[in-house]
Amino acid sequence: MPHFMMLFDDDKDFDVSEPLRAEHHAYLLGLGEKVVLGASLSDGGPTPSGRLVVADFPDLRAAEDFAAHEPLVLAGRVKHWKVAAAAIAQKDGVYIPIN
Repeated sequence: MPHFMMLFDDDKDFDVSEPLRAEHHAYLLGLGEKVVLGASLSDGGPTPSGRLVVADFPDLRAAEDFAAHEPLVLAGRVKHWKVAAAAIAQKDGVYIPIN
């Protein structure tokens, strides 16, 4: 299954409530073992400036659909987001190319 990178650019003026944060985490955990990498991104400030998720999806459309329905996107916390195919340099010692 191909890997896709989802890059979310946050609106840092938007306050994230604890219920929304829990909904965001539950949504990502719903991917289970499909998640290759998840990370909060920072520009050096105290709040995240964005998020990066790399996960397995059958195709670009499925990855874009997942990103579009991410709770932080739906709530307006995310200003912009992008999905792209990703080549994982190494996973379990094996190079995995873009399909």
